Amino acid sequence: MAYFLRCIYFCDGLALFAEKAYIVIERKISFLKIPVDSMKKTILFLLIIFGLLGSGCVYYNTFFLARKNYRLAEQKRLRSTSDELPSEAKSYYDVTITKSSKVLAFYPETKWVDDALFLLGMCFYRTGEYTKAIRKFDELTEAFPESEYGAEAHYWRTLCIYEVGEFDAALERLKELSSEGIYAERSTFMMAELFYEQGDFISAKEAYLSYLTAYPGGEFESLAHLRLANIAFSFEKYGRCIEEARQISESRLTPAEFFSSRMLIGEALTELDSLKEALGHYVELRKNDDFFTRWPEVDLRIGDVHYLMTDTTSAIDIWSDVCLDNPRTENSAWGWYKRGDLHLDFGAITVAKTEFDSAAAQIKSGEVYELALQKSSSIARLQEFKSIFANQSDSVEVDVVGTELALAEMYLLELGQPDSALSQYNFILENYPEDSLAPKAAYGIGYVYAYSMNDRQMADSAFAELLSNYPESDFAVGGADYFVGRGAALDSLGVRTVAYYFVRAEEFLLTYRRIDSALATYRFVSDSFPNSIFRPKAIAARAYIHETITFNYPVAESLYRFLSDSFPKTEFSQRADVRLGKAAPDIETEKPPEYADASPLDTLSDEEFERIDSLKRSMDNERRRGRGQIIDPVTGKPLPRAPRPKRPVELRYPQAEWKSDLNGRRVRLKIRIDAFGEVKETELMATCGNDIIDQAAISGTKAAKWEPEDIPIEHIGGWFYFEVVVTKPKETIDSF
Repeated sequence: MAYFLRCIYFCDGLALFAEKAYIVIERKISFLKIPVDSMKKTILFLLIIFGLLGSGCVYYNTFFLARKNYRLAEQKRLRSTSDELPSEAKSYYDVTITKSSKVLAFYPETKWVDDALFLLGMCFYRTGEYTKAIRKFDELTEAFPESEYGAEAHYWRTLCIYEVGEFDAALERLKELSSEGIYAERSTFMMAELFYEQGDFISAKEAYLSYLTAYPGGEFESLAHLRLANIAFSFEKYGRCIEEARQISESRLTPAEFFSSRMLIGEALTELDSLKEALGHYVELRKNDDFFTRWPEVDLRIGDVHYLMTDTTSAIDIWSDVCLDNPRTENSAWGWYKRGDLHLDFGAITVAKTEFDSAAAQIKSGEVYELALQKSSSIARLQEFKSIFANQSDSVEVDVVGTELALAEMYLLELGQPDSALSQYNFILENYPEDSLAPKAAYGIGYVYAYSMNDRQMADSAFAELLSNYPESDFAVGGADYFVGRGAALDSLGVRTVAYYFVRAEEFLLTYRRIDSALATYRFVSDSFPNSIFRPKAIAARAYIHETITFNYPVAESLYRFLSDSFPKTEFSQRADVRLGKAAPDIETEKPPEYADASPLDTLSDEEFERIDSLKRSMDNERRRGRGQIIDPVTGKPLPRAPRPKRPVELRYPQAEWKSDLNGRRVRLKIRIDAFGEVKETELMATCGNDIIDQAAISGTKAAKWEPEDIPIEHIGGWFYFEVVVTKPKETIDSF
């Protein structure tokens, strides 16, 4: 009888039970030699009894198997040393989905339904089917509002809506969950994770530090330190990266996460040029049997360190072992790729091409596959160029400068060979200094020194020669930008490039509100630099000023016609055609010209403002802005100015932009404020001239709060215009 009960307990249906029971009983009949007729009655009785028992336990047994497979899947996932979902875990999740679905289909009245719904939601989340997961979590909370899984379902549903792209909604929900309840700690940590995954490292850093302060020794303490280490590494604060990574406890991370933290320490030591320490760190990591499947990745890094220590023989041997021991894998592809790079550094381009081809042959997709194909293709073109030079004759005309320039750019941008690129650029300047492409070569030299070799002294010299020898070239603009980025004032450069005069015109217009000086300087740009890319910009700026400020419509019309005729199929002709009525404006996408991002009327003296305002009132008020009014480009009606927020908007002036001098400029926004004084939507109406600072202003405005009673009743839930003044903060010492 015990045997029969075990059969019933583990069967998946009455039919299976009946089949097994019949076979066993038939064997008993034969063995005991019991009369068949009496046994038929016994069999029938047993089938009825066991059938009743089986129907009562099948659904439980089905859910039991579902839960068992889910636990096995979680174990495989958490024990994996890979960041990818293990295939074995995926199989267990699939079995769980099948068993849980069976509970819902065949036993909808049992007490296991909410359990099955929760398991389904979690399996779909783990396998990346977030829409299905949301549906199951919703079914659970709607059908079983008192379920023990309710709070957990709300938490995981929040993570799902983030994964499907609803960042703001997920963040808002996590803020609510972080205030109290059993998921407060998790939600506090996940807010930081959302910022981190979005690439907003500044906000993520603040959120991780807030978590560590609120929950010292918390469940996610080590993971927070890992994220902070990665953020520090991204900001090139390698010492701080190592400090954070060394605060991590192995027991508080998954094997994959802990391995990532150890590799990060090695990378940081390498960047600090502590090569012996980095090598020792990797060798110790290589001894850890728990990371047996990740040893090839460690070996690749060990080879990198040997190469940086100029031990090229050891580097080649180690990479070769990775290739031989791990064929047809991503690691072997990287091994061949690194061998190719080494031979390319030594000028053995034929050998390098063979090894890049071998790298691409290991796998058929991924980063290393694409890189290997690109470098192999570039070497093939390089060989073709060299063949052209070797076989040129008097009967074949070769564009020497263009070909040399193409070679230089290929060396620099495609093959990562800055020394070879410099050689090509210098060849052009030494032999063809008067060629139209010579300024581009001069700029290329400065670029290589500044951004590939990090040699600021040589870069300063190269860009100075560019400004001195080719001041009217458009490439001189890049030289001027380089020095301004280094902190040099525009007036101090000494050389007057086209960029210098164009920027001066913008300053006259947007900063000093000297309209006549702006017009004169824009005209000087358009007349004196006929081949510059700044010429159509300067003409368009003049047209804009005459149309909207001086109201000299005949001149504005003639300038727009000139743009339309002289620069067809460009943004300038398209904009001119709209102004001339030859084309319809695109209300959704049309923006003010880049030279008029900030309104020149904003900081006029009262006397100047009144003079212009009296003229403007005679114009079409629906089309133009009056004093203190901004026209909504969608409705064509004035937007009300937003009341003052409770606290001034915090503009987080990004550290990378501290060198840009935008003090006093304004970012104009169109914002919608709800009845609770919170910003629900924002649109950029006028930029300060820097996209990064614009985004910082938008982020600060979204976080601002208003007093609901300050908002007029008729405008609650409506749109306002709001301006953020760009104020550069004083530099402070940050932790990283």
